Amino acid sequence: MKIAIIGTGYVGLVSGADFANRGHQVTCVDINEARIEGLKQGVMPISEVGLPELVAAGVKAGMLEFSLDARAAIAEAEIVFCCVGTPLADDGRADCGMIYEVARTFGESITKPTVLVNKSTVPVGTAMKCEEIIKKELQNRKMLDSRPRVLALRGDPFFAVVSNPEFLSQGTAVRDTANPSRLIIGSDDAWAIAQMELVNASFITAGVPKIVMSRASAELAKCAANAFLATKISFINEIANLCELVGANVDDIAASMGLDKRIGPAFLNAGIGYGGGCIPKDTAALIATGHDVGYEFKILPAVQAVNESQRRILYTKLCEFMPERAGKRIAVWGLAFKPGTDDVRSAPSLQIVQNLLADGAEMIAYDPTAQKNAAGLLPQLKFAKTPLEAVQEADALLICTEWPEFAELSLEKIAEMMSNKLIIDGRGVYRNVERPNNVKYWTVGCG
Repeated sequence: MKIAIIGTGYVGLVSGADFANRGHQVTCVDINEARIEGLKQGVMPISEVGLPELVAAGVKAGMLEFSLDARAAIAEAEIVFCCVGTPLADDGRADCGMIYEVARTFGESITKPTVLVNKSTVPVGTAMKCEEIIKKELQNRKMLDSRPRVLALRGDPFFAVVSNPEFLSQGTAVRDTANPSRLIIGSDDAWAIAQMELVNASFITAGVPKIVMSRASAELAKCAANAFLATKISFINEIANLCELVGANVDDIAASMGLDKRIGPAFLNAGIGYGGGCIPKDTAALIATGHDVGYEFKILPAVQAVNESQRRILYTKLCEFMPERAGKRIAVWGLAFKPGTDDVRSAPSLQIVQNLLADGAEMIAYDPTAQKNAAGLLPQLKFAKTPLEAVQEADALLICTEWPEFAELSLEKIAEMMSNKLIIDGRGVYRNVERPNNVKYWTVGCG
């Protein structure tokens, strides 16, 4: 099929490259000229394992191209995937301005029956609003009566809007897209459902569970999933805080809980809270949606409150160990909100660094991928080329992201390079490692 992908972020670029390597003709579109030119030269705008190779394979096969011309791409496509951002507004609601602009351009551009698919995470009612925008544009173009005869006889419109939420995780986006846990098709239009089954045929043949539901249900599905994951994270962090007070070990408790098939082990790693561009935003959006229709969530505001408190725990603990921080050299390992990505959106590390800079500390950080993104937000922050360079003569080390390379370094070597042997480990990287006697070490949930 001919596919247009609008937006070349985590969802759009990875989805487009995956579809291209499944035999579809894909055009990825973005309004960012530098990003498109970079992609044409093989420069990835995001850091994801396997993405450069996947994109290169699609381009080499002649199945993947990049463009700034959304109208041309939409006019040629049989199916258009909307993968633009829905950033969190100040009131906690998702800003769907870019979604509606895509719908407007879609209505201005289609020349034949075409499906618009919202893969972006959106509030309930977004597909309906998109449909209204498209109808208005088609009426202006007098296009609604130019349907092919077979569609007109069935009473189907010239287009359809489908909700098809993604469930990929940053850091494993390529793997998650190639091996989805489920395929959700939000539509009651038989023709649109058939088109979605056609474009996703390889997944369906491979046995990926397919669930057809209403657009409203599909729009809620992603937010509900992420809000539940947020709940698991905040719950285990509360247990970790209790463990510290009673002398228990949260790792042992999490391992026990994870063996219960009703619970499972995922998202039970105690730490300094969740971040990123999805879980915080989707949880807030779900709360806002409930408020808009007269339902006030009881659990989710508490989940948010726990997370906000947990994000401060490293700073609070450092203040206990180091009452005077002005002039101290403090190293930070990890800036991305999770390993495997360069994304620093809502990363706990940023708030920690900001607080310590305000205290007058000298901050130096290392992250294998996220330093460029963090530099634009924290101009006072210094950067090291290696983890060991960061800890040279440091008075304390804070670990904010559990990059695998950190665990490969010996605590003896780290301590040897530090002026003051204080390690505050927000991700439990050295939780189960034997520590030298001269190292003062603290981690979350190990009383």
